[in-house]
Amino acid sequence: MKRLLLILLGVLGAVPVATGLLAIVVAGGVARVISVIAVGWPHPVYIGAMAVELVVVPLLIVWHARQYPIRPVSG
Repeated sequence: MKRLLLILLGVLGAVPVATGLLAIVVAGGVARVISVIAVGWPHPVYIGAMAVELVVVPLLIVWHARQYPIRPVSG
């Protein structure tokens, strides 16, 4: 039981890290939009990647925040 608790605490401790990494992916999507404005449309594969970065990943961030809310540590 103690081992399971430590595993769960490890997963919950990784929540801010996962959110930060997902935010970096969204920033990559924003960079692709800037590139489209500056240079023009890329290959369709990159358009699909941009759609995932700008639609799916933000939805994943919202879902993740609802499933694993960050609670302040009371001292």
